[in-house]
Amino acid sequence: MNRAMLLLIDGLRADAARANMCFMTLLESRGLATFKVIRTVSPPVSKNVYATLATGLDPLAHGILDNDRSPAGETPTIFSRARDAGLAVAAAAHIWFAEICGARDAALPASRFRYDPLAPISYGLFYSSDSYPDQELFADAEVLRELCEPDLMLTHSMGVDWAGHRTGGESREYADAVRRADALLSRYLPVWMAAGYQILIMSDHGMNADGAHYDNSGGTNLVPVWGIGEAWTTLPDSPADVAPMLGAILGV
Repeated sequence: MNRAMLLLIDGLRADAARANMCFMTLLESRGLATFKVIRTVSPPVSKNVYATLATGLDPLAHGILDNDRSPAGETPTIFSRARDAGLAVAAAAHIWFAEICGARDAALPASRFRYDPLAPISYGLFYSSDSYPDQELFADAEVLRELCEPDLMLTHSMGVDWAGHRTGGESREYADAVRRADALLSRYLPVWMAAGYQILIMSDHGMNADGAHYDNSGGTNLVPVWGIGEAWTTLPDSPADVAPMLGAILGV
C-alpha cells in the first residue's frame, strides 16, 4: 500500500514559485517531480480552500465560503476515510484543519498537540498563529513522521502567506520567504521521498501586490502543483481533485 503526503505551502503564487524555487526546479529537471499550474477555487480564501482539499467538494457544497465560518457538521474528508480504513493519519498544520475535520475544541493551547485514535487526524501538531515559523513547522512534520509513521500525512506551512500579507506578493520579503520554503524542502523532501511517500505539493491561493488574496487576478488564483512519486502520473486540475486522488493512492 502506498503512503501519501499533502504538503501545502500557504499563499504561494505560481509565478513566484517558478522564479524562486531552485530545488523544486532541480527535481523536475532530474525527472523526480512533475509540475503544473492550476486555478484555485473561488473565493480564494484559506479555510474555503482547506475544506475543498479535505472533502473534494465545491465551496457551495461544503458551505465554508470565508475564514469566519465553521463546518455545519462532520462532512467526510480524506482524513476520516483514511481513519475508517484503519490507516494512521497525522498533520502538522493550522488548527483550522482540525476544525474542518470536526474538532469542536479546536482552540490552542489545548489542541496544540492532539492524540485521538478516533479522530480523523489521529496525531496532530497544530498552530494558530499565521506567523508560526516554517522551520518549526517542517520539524514538527518530521517528528510526527518518525514517531507515528502515518499512512497519510498533512504538512502545512504558513511563512509565505505571512510574508505576503505583510509586504505584498511582489515584494523582496515575499520572494525571500518563498526561497526559504524551497530551502526547507531541499532538507526534508529527500527524507520523505526515501521513506516512500507519494507527495503532492501545492498552495491554497496566491497573493496580490497589495498583500491580499480576495480578487480574480492571476497572482491570487494561479497556484503551483508538484507531484513526487510514481503514483502521481496525473496531477489535479483543481483543489477539488485532491481528496479523491489521495483516496485512490491510499486505496480508500
